[in-house]
Parts: sequence; C-alpha cells; structure tokens
Amino acid sequence: MKSSGMGQKPKRIVMTGGPCSGKTLCLKEVGKTYGHQVILVPEASTLLLSGNIPPPMGHADWPKSLVPGGTWRRAFQTQVLSTQKHLEASLNTLAIEVGAKVMICDRGLLDGAAYWPEGLTDFARHFELDLTKVYNRYDLVIHLESVVVCNPEDFGRNNNPTRFEDPAEALLRERLSREVWAGHHNREIIKAGDFATKIRAALDAVARILNS
Repeated sequence: MKSSGMGQKPKRIVMTGGPCSGKTLCLKEVGKTYGHQVILVPEASTLLLSGNIPPPMGHADWPKSLVPGGTWRRAFQTQVLSTQKHLEASLNTLAIEVGAKVMICDRGLLDGAAYWPEGLTDFARHFELDLTKVYNRYDLVIHLESVVVCNPEDFGRNNNPTRFEDPAEALLRERLSREVWAGHHNREIIKAGDFATKIRAALDAVARILNS
C-alpha cells in the first residue's frame, strides 16, 4: 500500500523561553490555527517529570543556580537530551508521512544547556554537539519572554505541576535560555506583556515559515 505522505522534510521551529513564558498556550493556538500543517513536538523535560519522578526540589543540588558537578541536573538533562532527539526523529518521520509542512518543538536540543551546571560550552562538549549543526537543524527559533521579566508578581507554578523554579531562578533561566540560542541565524524574541499580542506574534512567526 502506498504512503499517503508527500515525502517532504518539514521545516523545524523551536519555541523556547524562560519558565512561565506562555509556550503551552501559544502552541495550543498554533495547533488550532494551522491544523495538520504543523506537527507539535512535546517538551521532553515535562514528559519525564510527569513519570512520577521525585520532585527535583528534593535534590540538594537542584535549587542552586549553577553548581559545577551538580549530579541531579546532569543526570536529568542527559535524559532530556536523549528524549528530545527521539521525539524529534519520530515526529519528523510522521510529519513526512502525513505531509505536514512544519514541525514545532517545545524547546530544542540546546535548551538543556540553560539548566546545565557548567553552561553551554561544557554542555556541547559533554554531549559532542556541533553548535553550528544544531543551530542549522532549526529554521527558526521563537523565544517567548517569561512574564517574570516585566511582571514578577504574575509568575506562578499553579498552571504547571512540573514547574519548580521560584521567581529568581525563573529570571536566571530566562536569561540563559536566551543566551544559548543567541548564535542562531533566525531568532525572533517576543516580549512579555499582553498574552493576546504575544500569541498573535507567535502565530505570525509560524506563518512566515509555513509560507516560505
């Protein structure tokens, strides 16, 4: 039986940002707006933390910002990266099969570097990642700025049971998430503020890739 797929490799978008940046809401609206033209890759860390793993705040090295040799962070990010690679590979195959034009990743391969104790350079070295190749893996990086930047009083954990950061930690991860993708050739930063405006900007950015 012949495949119904069109056989074209989909373009790839990373949607990233600090904690409480609105990624989940934006991705939901992208799916509703563009339907099966887009394939959504779920966030690897959320999938892993949803598996009844003990909360990371229970590990001594988790709450600390950047702790060289932090064993829990290193072990966890190793599994996040492995899971991310498998998710992208599997959904890329399915996207080709069904003829989807774009694959949107809820975080990409480098996002773990924002949580890696020794930072991006050591992250790339440890996992033998060529940064140029990783950047070229994605056609666009959309960075949604966390609400903690402009309205820290609105930052919270209630809508995400796998969010463990406090506002100070969230602000740090926002900065580092932005830094690890700074070398990408096509990055769009969408500022925090009115969520309707943020969603519209994210939809427009996706549309430009869909129509390119």
